[in-house]
Amino acid sequence: MLQISIKEGAQSIQLICSNAIANTYIPEELNEWLTPFGTSDASRSSGGSGIGLSIVQQIMARHHGSVQLTSPDNHFSVTCRFPRHS
Repeated sequence: MLQISIKEGAQSIQLICSNAIANTYIPEELNEWLTPFGTSDASRSSGGSGIGLSIVQQIMARHHGSVQLTSPDNHFSVTCRFPRHS
């Protein structure tokens, strides 16, 4: 089940999208998914172009934000951090 949440902090606003997955991945594998057409998982090599997360990363960079991928306990999460401007 897809979960979307927003967390507000003093320095940033976070948009977090997560869902259950079959496997847990190490940070190096997840970082590869941020590379255009990068796939560290054989199941990701079909049905998609492999550029979605790299586009998200580019958009976040243009907004002076960041993107982080995690997969603890078989839950994949994409966290987009937008900086607060004064």
